[in-house]
Amino acid sequence: MAIRPDTNPMTHPALEADSPARRERRANAGRVDAGQRTNQRVNRALRLLTAVTRAARRASCEADLLTKVCEIVIEVGGFRFAWIGRADNGPDRRVIPLAQAGHDAGYLDRVIVTWDEQPTGHGPVGTAIRSARPAVVRNAGRDPKFAPWREAALARGFQSVAGFPLIVGGNVEGAIALYSGAADAFGWEECALLSDLADDVSYAISALRGIASRDEAEAALRRSEASLARAQAIAGLGSWEWDLRSDAMQWSEQTYALFGLDIGDVEPSPDVLVNCAHRDDREQLAELFARLRDFEANSARTTFRVFSEDGTLRHLQMVAEVEFGDDGPNRVVGVLQDISERLRFERELEQLATHDALTGLPNRHLLADRIEQSIAKAGRNQRLLALAFVDLDRFKNVNDSMGHEAGDKLLVEVANRLVACLRNGDTVCRQGGDEFVVVLTDLAKPEDAGRVAQKMLDALSAPVSIANSEVVPSASIGIALYPRDGESAQTLMMNADQAMYGAKQAGRDQYRYYDPEMNRASAVWLEVGASLHRALERDEFVLHYQPKVDLRTGLITGAEALLRWNSRVLGMVSPDKFIPLLEESGRIVEVGEWALASACRQGRDWLDRGLPELCIAVNLSVRQFQQAGLAARVRRILDETGFPAGNLELEITESMVAVHVERAVRLLEELRATGLRLSIDDFGTGYSSLHALKRFPVNCLKIDRSFVTDLPADTDDVAIARAIIQLGHGMGLSVVAEGVETQAQRDFLRDAGCDAMQGFLFARPMPADALEQTLRAAQRNAAQPPLRLQPPISPPVGELGEAA
Repeated sequence: MAIRPDTNPMTHPALEADSPARRERRANAGRVDAGQRTNQRVNRALRLLTAVTRAARRASCEADLLTKVCEIVIEVGGFRFAWIGRADNGPDRRVIPLAQAGHDAGYLDRVIVTWDEQPTGHGPVGTAIRSARPAVVRNAGRDPKFAPWREAALARGFQSVAGFPLIVGGNVEGAIALYSGAADAFGWEECALLSDLADDVSYAISALRGIASRDEAEAALRRSEASLARAQAIAGLGSWEWDLRSDAMQWSEQTYALFGLDIGDVEPSPDVLVNCAHRDDREQLAELFARLRDFEANSARTTFRVFSEDGTLRHLQMVAEVEFGDDGPNRVVGVLQDISERLRFERELEQLATHDALTGLPNRHLLADRIEQSIAKAGRNQRLLALAFVDLDRFKNVNDSMGHEAGDKLLVEVANRLVACLRNGDTVCRQGGDEFVVVLTDLAKPEDAGRVAQKMLDALSAPVSIANSEVVPSASIGIALYPRDGESAQTLMMNADQAMYGAKQAGRDQYRYYDPEMNRASAVWLEVGASLHRALERDEFVLHYQPKVDLRTGLITGAEALLRWNSRVLGMVSPDKFIPLLEESGRIVEVGEWALASACRQGRDWLDRGLPELCIAVNLSVRQFQQAGLAARVRRILDETGFPAGNLELEITESMVAVHVERAVRLLEELRATGLRLSIDDFGTGYSSLHALKRFPVNCLKIDRSFVTDLPADTDDVAIARAIIQLGHGMGLSVVAEGVETQAQRDFLRDAGCDAMQGFLFARPMPADALEQTLRAAQRNAAQPPLRLQPPISPPVGELGEAA
């Protein structure tokens, strides 16, 4: 179906929007080197952007758009091959080709591309889909991740590949892949512009789908009208005649039916017709007949309501016209039509344009109008207005673990709970994805907005039953106030959004008011995120090691590997600043695997250098634990590094294994089958039952530092620590205490029977070479037992970065 000019997809608001992320990428692309090669690449990308924008304006459907984009990549960009694939959600997680162009020679028929954690999912396309970020293979002949496709690619002259995700409606639906005949053909400046190209394609797809949805509704309306016209031709329209000279009136059979009457029930007349109408419409209908009787109008058109036999309210449209004879006007003829269905379709069309299809809440277009009206009213009445930006915490985990259908059910429940918290004059809208915006009007003081925000948080905290599981939703809320924090809808939205991110950084499940200082903090956050994006490529991550000490002998029995980031730009960055960014972006999986492999290589190196065997502990992130094939990847790393499995300990948090117990037990058994050790970190802070705990095949419990800090003064912590130690020993597990910083803490834990501890009392996390020197010094000191550390004179308390 051709797209009407007034619904051109490139005039869709989503395509005209210029998001902060896109502005940042364009700014980065503008800061290119003066080198000729970089300029050529950037100019090529700019030409591609221009050509794709033109193509999107002319595209009549999604398939035509994707095919044309691939052709433009070849013809304008000079690439060797390009294709666009859709991420299939089936069990194989295949990437299904939708369009392609260039030098193919059967390439896509010979290769398999997936977006899971299998080797076929680690190419640029699979990685781009999983991470929602661009992925580049700079040398197809040497990059190990490109091994499954190397032979087929090199045979066709493909030397470097880049994949860019296509994100439609907040979800990654697929990717576009570009193949170059030259190695290292993709600079970061060009990739930034090519990311814009992928965004433009995504926006165009979204706009085309929105237009298709509206066209379908309009087509349904036209079909309904055509069906009604055919029915009228067969059965006859409801019609009537009114003789102005005799005042007699005649109705057709269909007119009686429209009023729910049988012929003979009444004697037709204008007064009877008026009385058949809804009582609120009778006055205007009587006036119409009076004007026709008095010759004040030659024709008339009106709509009124009647009740059908089943009690439902229907809308009738009446058209009347005066007929003239030789002696002047002599009669009025009219027709009646039931337009209830047409009005219903019109309301549905309006609903589609202004409301969210999933939740029924106002969408962002209607929200803009509501905010402007509320601002105008607040200004006139000199009252406060609050804009609250509500973002669900960890909503992606629900989609990833339970599916998008479960995610949709959660969004509907959240929408209902938010609406229930508000007054009639307030508005809640779905901004998109898992984001909601609430407009609170007629507030007397700023604290009123905080009370409503807390009410919303409390309402969301009740569990939701979805797919035989209970999900406990939470949200982070940012609040901006009119006129204090802005006098326009755009400014209030930006500031409420920043306040929401402040709530997330403060720990989630809370609300924050906007503070101008957030602008500066946001700039720092963006700078950290930009540098972190390439930290792994630049080899900026390092591991520090904190020794674990046997409480009975004082000997070092192991060490925990802790992730550190030594940025070229920012210097040494604290883990509390970059770990959340890694988790939110999904790169924690890639970095976590690097940390595990690096720790195993270091452990093997220490053994080769003649140091005693140490048990090295590595933390697993939630995303790593949820990835398929985890045990296989751990076995591969052990095989590649040659590190003994018995010397490796994986630390998992209690909350990671407490939700899906059966799956967790199976995975832990697979890991234990490799011969490694398992420990539960931060024990006591989760919510696993003792029944579930006894099923976990673990070797060790680690007492969380929150229970150690106030030992031995706090009686509650004393009772908890003793209980954990007794529980662990009763189950045949060793017990380690974290965060030990004082002699009194150490003495209590030793007397309570704790097996080992780690903390600043004995040693801070240190680089690998520093730990090696410490171990060798202890070996050479024959007067002291080997591997014993002396506590520092003044142990630091509360230093950041002890946990990865």
